[in-house]
Amino acid sequence: MSQQVKVEISSAYVREGANGKFVSLNVRDSGEAGFVALPEMSTEVSFVTYSVSTEIWAELMKISEAKMKEVNPKAKWSVETDSAKNKYYSTKSSDLVVQLEIELSRALTVKSTGSGRKSVDTLGISGDVTAITVRGRRAGNGLKLS
Repeated sequence: MSQQVKVEISSAYVREGANGKFVSLNVRDSGEAGFVALPEMSTEVSFVTYSVSTEIWAELMKISEAKMKEVNPKAKWSVETDSAKNKYYSTKSSDLVVQLEIELSRALTVKSTGSGRKSVDTLGISGDVTAITVRGRRAGNGLKLS
C-alpha cells in the first residue's frame, strides 16, 4: 500500500536549475487524519518543498483555479513579491487554500545544506499528485473585549 501526504501550498516560486526552469512549491502539512504526517516546521525542518516542471505547474494552476472558482468566482492565483523582491504565486488575496494529495514515490528524508548559523534543513517531497482540493482559510485569532 502506498503512502500519501496532504499538503497546503503556501507559495510557488519559479527557479532556474541545472536542467532549466522548474517550480518550487513551499508547502505545509494539512494536519488531516489518514495521511503521513510531515516533520514539525522550525523544530525538525526549516522548509518543506515539492518541485514540479513548469508544464506540470501550469496544469496544477489551471485545475486548482477551476476548483477555486467553484468556491469564489473571482478567485485566482496572484503574483506577489517577497522582501528580497522575488516574485511568487500565492492564493492569499483569494482567502483560499489549495491542497495537494501526493502519493509518495520515496521515503520522506530531510537534507541539510549550508553550515553553522546558515544551515538549513529541507524536506523534499517526491511523488505524484493524486488529488487537488480547495478550502477557505481558517479564521485567525481575534479579540473579544467586553
